[in-house]
This record gives sequence, structure tokens and C-alpha cells, in this order.
Amino acid sequence: MAANLTFAIRQLRKSPGFSTVALLTLGLGIGACTAMFSIVHAVLLRPLPFTSPDRLVWIENEGTGGLSARTTRADTFQAWREQNKSFEALAGYFAFFDFGRRPTMTGAGEPARLRAVGVTDNFLDVLGVPLALGRNFTAEECRFNGPPVAILSHAFWQRRFNSDPAIVGRALTLNNNAVTIVGVVGKSFDFDAVFSPGNEIDLIRPFPISPETARSGNTLFGIGRLAPGVTPDQAQADLRVVSQQFKQSINYVGTLGARVTPLNDALRGGFRTAFYVLTGAVGCVLAIACVNLSNLLLARTNGRRQEFAVRTAIGARRGHLVQQALTESLLLACGGSLIGIPLAIWATRVLARLQTFGVPLLENTSVDPMALAVTIGLTALAGIACGLLPALHLASVQGGQQGTHQRSAGVRRRSRATRSWSSRWRWRACCLSAPGS
Repeated sequence: MAANLTFAIRQLRKSPGFSTVALLTLGLGIGACTAMFSIVHAVLLRPLPFTSPDRLVWIENEGTGGLSARTTRADTFQAWREQNKSFEALAGYFAFFDFGRRPTMTGAGEPARLRAVGVTDNFLDVLGVPLALGRNFTAEECRFNGPPVAILSHAFWQRRFNSDPAIVGRALTLNNNAVTIVGVVGKSFDFDAVFSPGNEIDLIRPFPISPETARSGNTLFGIGRLAPGVTPDQAQADLRVVSQQFKQSINYVGTLGARVTPLNDALRGGFRTAFYVLTGAVGCVLAIACVNLSNLLLARTNGRRQEFAVRTAIGARRGHLVQQALTESLLLACGGSLIGIPLAIWATRVLARLQTFGVPLLENTSVDPMALAVTIGLTALAGIACGLLPALHLASVQGGQQGTHQRSAGVRRRSRATRSWSSRWRWRACCLSAPGS
């Protein structure tokens, strides 16, 4: 193998133009596939950053249309909490957080306009999100007009406060009111990346479930953690019964119901088909690159027939020549992966910063060990795909040459035998025709 590798490097150095084109072609193909897999892995395949995410469901109103049709009332949400038989716990968040006046922070460096989202008291507990510092909201803080408190997002804590561990307990001035910081969300969870892509969330604040907030109408999206053994369909039937009973009790005439969907499907389902189609398209690009490079290698093999014939004549085996052809293609694929990996890292970083697509978890995209393992597999596959056709062609050519050599040797042997018998018959004829014979 060492001899094959040394010989392959020497042969590729003799053709710098061909080697450059081959490396760039495979590098672009492998890099694009690695970047696409990294995105698909982050957006569709990687488990959600919650505890037991398979038991989490998304709960919304049965209406269709904008947020007002899909969200539910605070009093309906309270009825779900109190009367359901299918959930361990229910939580929710205020869906219209970006439609009102955004708080302005002063007194901590340059003034900044922040984005805050209101959540129920048990929101982080239901999801199973750990806190990096501090504690969760208390029941007193989640009452209407309760003490003003907030939990910082991990990114905002790092960006604005330089990861200061003494931030808990400090007061920030928001809209000229003092708000106490009681905690910092763990690094594994960004509210905006999961529930509101494109809207960077700086603060999490308590949203009270009270008659005062119920007067605002439909405002909440629900998150539920199913009890063991309960399916989303069973939970939906349960909440629909509760909703109808509550609707009758308050004589409500609008749409009031519950649509329960596994959280993974609710967040990712709308993008699954599009991303799989894109993955197939990028895979086709790599396949086309391999086919084109395979044709180039085949043409290069045909141009080296005389070299292979000479090497065969001095004792080279057919299998050894095939190994050398595959070694060259694998060497090109490895070089292409060295170009493709930095390209994939750059592409994923650029795409992760794009906030215009509104794709959940896109900003968490990175070339992780799983993506590198896929790159290794793509490199081996590309190397074999590029070198297989030239290797098979070379094997058939060598086999044909060996057959030709064998047929030529047989003809020569038959010619020598014929000449030998002819010589003997001429000698006998001469002896018989001589005088006195």
C-alpha cells in the first residue's frame, strides 16, 4: 500500500492540471454534501434540546389563519390545566411578544432595545431546560402585577454581561422600572432558535394566567408533557372535551378547542420535505462530479496503455494495477475532502446566521463529529465511485492483452512445430531420391 500510495502521488504530480481540476471538483461536491447534512442533522435529525422530547406536544386552538386563530385564551388554558387527565404538566408562552412595545434597557452601558417573551411559571420545567445560574420563577412572581423579575437568555448574558456569574440578583432598568435578574438559561436552549427563529430573545419574563390576561383574548401557545402511555390523539380528545365544557360554561361563541401535535412534528414537519429534496439535489451534484471525474480518469487510463503493457510484460499482476488505479482515485477523494471540510464549515456558519428563513434550530447548525463521519463515508464512496470504472476497464484490457499474448505464443509454438516436421520430410525426401538409396 505504501508503494501504491507513493506511485499514485508521483503520477498525480506529473499532471498538475488534471489533479487540480479533480481536487476542486470533489472538494466542492464533498463540501456541499457535508454542509447540507450538517443542516439536515441540526434541523431535522438531532433530538430537540429538551428532556424526553418524544413526550412533549404542541397545543394550539383549532382555528386556521394567523396567531389570533391558532392561539388560545388564558382562561381556557387554565381549564386545560385543572381538568385534563392526559398530561403531567402544561405550560405556555405569550405568542404576541413581538407586537407590542419592546423594553428599553438603560443604566448598564449603552441603552438597548431588547426583546422579551412571557412564559408561564413552569415553562422551563415542562421542557426540562436547565438553568446556568439562579432559579426559576416563583408562584408569587407569576401573579398579575407580581414582583418584576426576568431570566436572561444565555446568548444575551454572554454578549452584554460578559458571562458575569454575579449577574443574579442585580436589577436592570427596563422602561425606567427596576427588574431583578433571577437566573440565566442554560447554553443548550435558545427560545428563539426553537420557537421563534429570526427573533433574538434576550429576556424571559413571567406571564400570569389570570382573569386580567384572559380579557386579551387568544394569546397563548401551549406545550404539554404527556403522562406515560398517553398518545397525542388521546390527549387531543381529552382537551377537546374540556374545551367544549368550558365553552358552554362561559357561553363563548368563538372557536375554542385544542389541536395536539408532537412537538417534533410541529416544529420540523413543515420543512422536512423541502430539506430532503435539497439533500437529494446536493447528492446528485456529488454523483455528477464523480461520474465526470471517472470519465477523466478513464481517458487518462487509455492514454497510459503503453505504460501498463510494459509493466505487464515485466511481470506486473493485473490485481496490482487495479489497486494502483483505485489508490489514485482514493487519494484524489481524500484531497477533495481536505478542501471540502473548510468549505462546509464556512457554508454552515454563513447559513446559520441567516435569520430570514424562519427555520427552527437552523442557527444551531455546525459541522459536528457526526458530519465529519459522514464526510469520511462520502470520501470513501467518491473515491471508489471515481476509480471503479477505470479499474474495471484496466482489468479487462489487461485480461485481453494476456489472452492475446497466450494466443500469439500458441501460434508461435504451432509454427515451430510445423517448420520442424517440414524439415524432417524434406530430409527424408532428399535421402530417398539420392543415387544408391
